[in-house]
Amino acid sequence: MTKHIILTIAGSLLLKATASAALLSSGSATINYNATAWGNLASGYGPTPVLALDGFFNQATANSLTGSQILNAAADPYASYTGQVYAMNGASVSNLAGRYTQATNFNFTLGNPQVETGSIGLGGVARFGVYGGAYGELEFGDFTLQYSASRILAGGSGWYLKNNIAPAGAAFDLINPNVVETGTTLSISGDLGVSYEVANFLFGTPSDQGADVGTFSFTGIVAVPEPATACFGLVAVAAALVRNRRSRQTA
Repeated sequence: MTKHIILTIAGSLLLKATASAALLSSGSATINYNATAWGNLASGYGPTPVLALDGFFNQATANSLTGSQILNAAADPYASYTGQVYAMNGASVSNLAGRYTQATNFNFTLGNPQVETGSIGLGGVARFGVYGGAYGELEFGDFTLQYSASRILAGGSGWYLKNNIAPAGAAFDLINPNVVETGTTLSISGDLGVSYEVANFLFGTPSDQGADVGTFSFTGIVAVPEPATACFGLVAVAAALVRNRRSRQTA
């Protein structure tokens, strides 16, 4: 009877251990903007494209520059709309003046990534010239990948990218997201839909809300306690219970 009780307790503890929260140790995201779709945004203001990519700064390059240096860097005629890699930030970040990179503090339930807290910080900045830069530059980057059920009310899926560069706010909602969690990796991908905030407040063209302007994919490495360590702990607990039971019986 005693052994049965102990095994039941151990089994319960094991189930709790396997459903424990997990963190991400590393990862990166790739954005492929659709140049044509992007060029059609904010079209109510005049000839298209209103916005055109004129620079991309990956995590390593962006981290070495101030906000002013990124904003005023010479236009790059070879900047690509596709293959933009945003490496995942660590648990702490250090920003130069005018930069807004965010740390990764994403904590999720194994087997159910939507049960989570925090966000995934992604390093890198894409810069778009307004009418070829004649009316300034618009930057999207220093992203955080987050989940919030409230985004569903705004026409999203819950998963979204927040642009932390002023004016900070939700930039893209992931359309038709695909979330795959294997226990060792977490992958989140989908199409980039222009957010309500960008369409209505930044661009001032409500019809752009939900416009599909590219694809997004993220893969991170999951850091979880070693199963052997968890099992060893359960065995130790069971053994202690047995010893305690026997000592009371012989007393």
